[in-house]
Amino acid sequence: MKPNNFERTALQGENLLEQTINLRKRPQRIAKDFSYPHIQQQEVDSQRKYYCTCCGKSYTAQQGNFIAAKNSILWQGNNGYIPVCKTCVKAIYNSFVDFFEGNEEHALERMCQIFDLFYDEAASAMTLKDTHLGQPRIALYPSKVNTRQVAQRGQTYLDTIRADVANRHVIRDDEDMQAHVESSKVNGESGEFVVTDEMIAKWGYGYQPRDYQYLEVEEADWRSRVECKTKPQEQLIRSICLAQLQIRVAQLSGKSADVATAQKTYVDLLSAYNVLPKQNAVDDDKNQVTLGTLIKKWEEEEPIPEPDEEWKDVDGIQRYVDVYLYGHLANLAHLPNANEEAYRKEMEKYTVTPPSYEGDGDSIDDTSLVDKLATKGGGNK
Repeated sequence: MKPNNFERTALQGENLLEQTINLRKRPQRIAKDFSYPHIQQQEVDSQRKYYCTCCGKSYTAQQGNFIAAKNSILWQGNNGYIPVCKTCVKAIYNSFVDFFEGNEEHALERMCQIFDLFYDEAASAMTLKDTHLGQPRIALYPSKVNTRQVAQRGQTYLDTIRADVANRHVIRDDEDMQAHVESSKVNGESGEFVVTDEMIAKWGYGYQPRDYQYLEVEEADWRSRVECKTKPQEQLIRSICLAQLQIRVAQLSGKSADVATAQKTYVDLLSAYNVLPKQNAVDDDKNQVTLGTLIKKWEEEEPIPEPDEEWKDVDGIQRYVDVYLYGHLANLAHLPNANEEAYRKEMEKYTVTPPSYEGDGDSIDDTSLVDKLATKGGGNK
């Protein structure tokens, strides 16, 4: 049985609702080459009155009565001012503070979202230091967010979203670390690098998983290329890896001043570790020496240790030298020999002594056997 038009419409509505929910759950992706559309501004009557769109009160001047937001495309036709007077802005801000149960940061960010202001934590922190005469923080925030230092990080609320997307996976504390571990368990087959507690203990918080992966790979590469035997050397290698990461971050931001600062830090660390190219060239020149100088250098810096007793003379070479070489020389030159006893015993094995004869009291003469045989054969006359 085919569904009727009402059922078909209801089914389509359920599918569209499910599709909407799924799309809203997806992570936000930001276009890198996004830019606002160009909107032609119309001439503004300088004699007109300026009305607050909230309370309806009219003003003859915007400066001092309205908040400036000159970086937003929304207010460019209003001379760069938000069309809600400061009195209403303060009232709305206080109501948001109540809505968020006293959390002023949530209230301030919501105000930035509505009025297309860049929300920056550092600028917000500045309002805590400079509270004047009981003024709410929203009254102080525009002057802080419009400073050159903050404006380099962002100008509208879209830049806030962009920063949030970029920092979505930053592991800032134990709570973020736990969320990362749980996410890696759910998406275990996604190939995402998994950060461990050991990595957090080594590098600290404040990086994305891909940053930790980069640091681990670089550290392993450095350890395979340079000497790392002491704790200071280990710490220097890690500092060099962090400096390399900062160079990458600065290059992606496009801020030449940050790149120069990061590169200077990197070069200083290389110099401290004595691995600058010019330092290596000097070391290579020093190594162009004679064999005798090299042997002396090796003996002084890395001398060969004494072997264990059981491995001192496994082939008996030392014994051969002491007995057969030095033993003979000492015997011929009548020199003292500490191995005299060993030499004598060894020589006795190969020494031939003449035979001795005993019988009838006859003494042994020196007559050769040939002469004796010749005498018995009739040689006597």
